[in-house]
Amino acid sequence: MTETPETLLEKLYEIEIQKKWEFGDGFTDAEAVAQLSTELTDYARYTGDLRYLNTALKLNDWIRENVHDETLNKRIDRTETAALDALRADLGVD
Repeated sequence: MTETPETLLEKLYEIEIQKKWEFGDGFTDAEAVAQLSTELTDYARYTGDLRYLNTALKLNDWIRENVHDETLNKRIDRTETAALDALRADLGVD
C-alpha cells in the first residue's frame, strides 16, 4: 500500500464530501483513480471498515461511466469481485 491509513482517510473524506464520482470531470487521471480504488479496497478488507469499500465502489462506477479503457475496466472488475466475494465469505452470505 502506497498510502498511509491517515492519507486514505483524508482522501475518503475529500471524495465523499465533494461527491467527485458524480461528475464526469471529477477526476483527471483514471489510472490514479483505479490505483486509489484498489488501495481503498485493500484497506477495507484489511480493517473491515466498509466505508473504504463503499468509496472504492463509487470510484469504480466513475471509471466505468467516464473512461472507455477495457483493460482498466477489467482490472477494476477483478478487484471489485474479489473484494465482494471475500466480504460475502466473511459474512457467511451466498
